[in-house]
Amino acid sequence: MYLFAIATLLPVPLFAAGASLGGPWALAALAYMTVFVYLMDALVAYGGGAAREGVEFPAADRLSTLLGGLHFALLLLAVAALSGATGLGWGARIALFVAFGLYFGQVSNPNAHELIHRTRRGLFRLGMWIYISLLFGHHTSAHRHIHHRFVGTVDDPNTAVLGQGFYAFAAQAWWGSFRAGAEIETALRKSRRDDSGPHPYAIYLGGALACLLLVAALFGLRGVLAYLLLAAYAQLQLLVSDYVQHYGLERRRERHGRTEAVGPGHSWNASHWFSGAMMLNAPRHSAHHERPGTPYPGLALPEGGTAPMLPYSLPVMGAVALCPPLWRRVMDRRVERWRAKAPPPPPAVPEPAVSGRATEYPSAALASAPVAKPTAKRKPRPAAANAAATPGRAPASPDAPPRQHPAPEKAAEPTDDPTEDPAEDAAIAEAVARTMRRVTETG
Repeated sequence: MYLFAIATLLPVPLFAAGASLGGPWALAALAYMTVFVYLMDALVAYGGGAAREGVEFPAADRLSTLLGGLHFALLLLAVAALSGATGLGWGARIALFVAFGLYFGQVSNPNAHELIHRTRRGLFRLGMWIYISLLFGHHTSAHRHIHHRFVGTVDDPNTAVLGQGFYAFAAQAWWGSFRAGAEIETALRKSRRDDSGPHPYAIYLGGALACLLLVAALFGLRGVLAYLLLAAYAQLQLLVSDYVQHYGLERRRERHGRTEAVGPGHSWNASHWFSGAMMLNAPRHSAHHERPGTPYPGLALPEGGTAPMLPYSLPVMGAVALCPPLWRRVMDRRVERWRAKAPPPPPAVPEPAVSGRATEYPSAALASAPVAKPTAKRKPRPAAANAAATPGRAPASPDAPPRQHPAPEKAAEPTDDPTEDPAEDAAIAEAVARTMRRVTETG
């Protein structure tokens, strides 16, 4: 845990000094987020593994909570500095814009991602509000309900097919995930016994508007412009992470039209220790998709040969992805090599019955979406189009947050399945199937 704390907290004093004093402090903050992280990965040999299976990590949640609080303070500080409220020159502002943007994309985003996978209501909401503050609140719904279920298929807008450039992918992923998440949340809301609370998307959009109004009141139009640019920069990094970590990887079709279960071979991983710690083990992506509820200290790198590995760290590959010709030169042949030598798919998981779960683990729902074709020109179908063909599939992701109607809350222990009512799962499955039939029938 010390390494995670050092890597994520060390730049915070540099940001504070840079935003108030500018000059070399602003450059130092930028140097930390770029040169220092790269050199630590490249020059220092360190092999950090995962903790033993079953170990709990109370310190992980405490660090995530601290980072969540610091995110909001740093966001206000960044807007103040970039809007000119602290009296910095343009050179310092540009350096801080890049540095703050990298921090929000490479620390705040992985932290929010961890938090929305937690089962404790408070931690989940903290992650949601971090995304809302970056004007990306819909990712809270789309990531859990869409990406984790349909990853590696044409129905996941956040999976890039072989040959697809990042900029085409970014437009597809932003709007596709926004729309797909809204469809699923509406279906879930209709299926609940108590739907008196606000629609999640009302919270996302209303919260974003409240953030904009707060920034306008504090820093004026210049502050709003700085805020919008920072949020767009952070969103770009989130999208580029999805692009890099799933580029060209498909889930193969098995007998009876099913798609293979999610396995290590459906995510690109990176073994670089310092950037991995700074990003809370987000580059160990295969382990996260196999066990979404596992806290970040428990994520392990896949065993040799079972998953594809990136040639450079995730931040470096994100920078490469911004130049599509260079990206394709580096990655396309690696995708083809991986496809040629990929290990056999994991055993298919049975479909859950409409009346309840047919298996012990809800990850059984992660199946039966058609495989994306290896072409850059494709348009994802509506989020849950697969369920129209198999209406019994439970729509909730394996790591959905607790239900919103009043219920006793359990102790804060990681689990892949915070929902425990098979009858409610069946109702949700039927509601989603009905919604998707309507979407399919209306085109």
